Amino acid sequence: MSANISSKIEKEYIIDILATKKIPLSFFVKEKFEFSGTIIRYDAFTITIQHNCKLPLSIYQKLNFIFFVRDNRHMFTSTIKSIVNSQTFVISFPDNIVRNIQRRFQRVTLKENTVSVTFPSKTEHLDFPETTTFRIFDENLLKLDSINNIQEMIDGFRRKMSVFSKNAIVIFKNRNPATLEEFLIVKTGKAFYIPNSFKYFPDSQVYDIEKVIVNEDVVEYYKLLGNDQNVANQKINQLLILKQKKNILSELYYPVIYKKYVVGYLYLMNEIDKNAQIAFNIINNLEEFSKLLIASLIKNQYFTRTEYLTVEANIADISQGGMQFFSNENKLASNLFEKDEMQLNFRIENNIFTLKAYVRRRWKENEDWHFGVQFDDTDTEQIEALKNSIYKK
Repeated sequence: MSANISSKIEKEYIIDILATKKIPLSFFVKEKFEFSGTIIRYDAFTITIQHNCKLPLSIYQKLNFIFFVRDNRHMFTSTIKSIVNSQTFVISFPDNIVRNIQRRFQRVTLKENTVSVTFPSKTEHLDFPETTTFRIFDENLLKLDSINNIQEMIDGFRRKMSVFSKNAIVIFKNRNPATLEEFLIVKTGKAFYIPNSFKYFPDSQVYDIEKVIVNEDVVEYYKLLGNDQNVANQKINQLLILKQKKNILSELYYPVIYKKYVVGYLYLMNEIDKNAQIAFNIINNLEEFSKLLIASLIKNQYFTRTEYLTVEANIADISQGGMQFFSNENKLASNLFEKDEMQLNFRIENNIFTLKAYVRRRWKENEDWHFGVQFDDTDTEQIEALKNSIYKK
């Protein structure tokens, strides 16, 4: 049964919990568009709320706010006093707060009390070697028209890089690093660059150690293999001599990295006869192209970024509008958060339902995580069948 809270002390106590714990408040605009916000400050007369509403709001507009405190559903009504900016408004301190407000639909318990929950994993698992360097991927790149045709991108790259004796795009598909250069770019996440095989290997005094593998990196690599400093230095000299014997004057391996995965690398080489070093600043061009290449690979579904998980959970109760389920499965706790989408498969007697749903709230009780979810009501046929199944006499 709902209870009306009008005591100033009790109201301030509840508002303080909302502000301190950053508990989200849901509110509806035009009665059907739901948004959320959190209290960033309050006093005896006003409450300031930071929100995600994308629709226009106005002073004196009345809003209903719904929130959960101690697993009880609360609501209060207030009016916008002022609009600070597009994401912040100030409302009047409410006259009343209603506790245990009635739900939109009556919830019931079922004899068949399990549900199969399918959802995307927050962790990506790709079949490429991993590096210690993590690069943030800009999802906005997926919106570019220039990445749609990956073959055109590759052809354009090769045309621009045809000024070098050799250029290539190498992908680590179904294989691990096999050469010293490949091992080093995967281990460090940096470019392997030889300006001139007749002169020197890059060192930290001259080159940007954040971008290219320097002498110290190679020495460390050989030390890990059990060699001392002198042997490591000899190995570097032998490497330069080997490049000369292969008619290589200048060489560059640039790793193509998606988050923690080295998908492959861009390769440039100038032969001795060309008598031209590869300029260091070409790395900036390769960096930009590698980002676009990753975006194009994703858009063209070269590799699947999303792994879907399925977990069996227990149904606490259900209505035609949503469901509450719980489980002690860690996969649920680490992958399902507020507003995340999932697919639910469950049975009521002889009827099998497959519905999309969204997490409205989650909380932990003892060892179990509880999830309150709202069904996607666009599948009207299944929602109507669900209503008939759970509310039948």
